[in-house]
Amino acid sequence: MSWATALIHGLETWQQVILVTLFALIFGWALFATFHAIRPKSDAFIVTPENVESCVRQWLDNFEVTTKKLSEPDKFHFGCLVTYSDTIPILIYRNINRDQYLTIQGTVGLSEGHKVLFDKLSETEKKRFILELRTEISRAKIHTKWEPPLQITVVRILPITTLTEGELVDQMDGVHAGMQLVIDTINLGLEHGIQEVRPLADQKSSAITSSTPQT
Repeated sequence: MSWATALIHGLETWQQVILVTLFALIFGWALFATFHAIRPKSDAFIVTPENVESCVRQWLDNFEVTTKKLSEPDKFHFGCLVTYSDTIPILIYRNINRDQYLTIQGTVGLSEGHKVLFDKLSETEKKRFILELRTEISRAKIHTKWEPPLQITVVRILPITTLTEGELVDQMDGVHAGMQLVIDTINLGLEHGIQEVRPLADQKSSAITSSTPQT
């Protein structure tokens, strides 16, 4: 207002009217644009704990991955096992004990051939191997859970109310990439592997029954 007053000072009356009118129009347009930008959109779709399952299933269909529905009502509200084209499986589920979040995780373990190689290492060599594996995982900033003898679960936890299709796909890819890094690092650590390290044969059950969302 001070700027407008200084601008019109000394002008003819008709000039002042024109400038004030233009100023009022610009100010009104700015208020309308601001209100329109920040007001809640009544038709905006919001993901909730009640509709998250149907949203996830629709998004997975759009992503065109192999999906299998899992059912363990005592452990989670719903669960899906997603298998990528390279056969790496990823579990997506809503945990009963943490039902405001969606968990995405995948578990990797030693193959039978690598178990033999690992067991042949001395205690010092085993500690060094595990240390190098942890270092690579930490460097990549991958959140994991470790269980003996050498079972590693890559975990991502997402708030349901801010979930989007893009974020779900991005986090799935992040878990997949983390699992691939673990597999490759184990292969390299055990002399490139006589037998390729693969996700555990009982991946589907172990990812559900023995793994929980991590913080």
